Amino acid sequence: MKWLNTNQIEGEMSDSDFSKKIETEKKTRNIAVYGRDGHFVIFEKKFCHRGLSYFIRVNRYYQIGIPLKEISGMNKIGKWAILEYDKSIKDIADFISQHQDFFEYYEFLWVDTLHIHNENQTLKQMFEEMKKQAEKDIDWFFDEADKQFDKKFKEIQALQIKIKQLQEKVK
Repeated sequence: MKWLNTNQIEGEMSDSDFSKKIETEKKTRNIAVYGRDGHFVIFEKKFCHRGLSYFIRVNRYYQIGIPLKEISGMNKIGKWAILEYDKSIKDIADFISQHQDFFEYYEFLWVDTLHIHNENQTLKQMFEEMKKQAEKDIDWFFDEADKQFDKKFKEIQALQIKIKQLQEKVK
């Protein structure tokens, strides 16, 4: 992957192609229902860490009827990075999401850079943040998830013992 500058990746959708895509959207979009703004994926790359695959995508914001150079919103560059798990590991992501009560983790390989702390970052910084987050998520899954479950299980067992003690007290 090659960076052309801190806000542009080689191979991302060109301004010309992005403008064409907006024009197509303008012709087909029900603006009364969906409004004039939205975003398109302009770049994506698949990565793998410890055998688990994920994507980092770059989205770009648009506003129908506003020239590209005048579009503002989302953040100062109008682009942001998104971390998303690969469909091949959807079962893992769903399991973690469905059992949030047992884990101190909840957005496994599912986060973006549309947050206040990302406001002044370059796209390269956002991309690197998503890459680090992906590695952290995957390392957590292999190194910590079962430990957190064990901890929660012990807490539940202690609560169960306490319930039985309280029940015995009133018999």
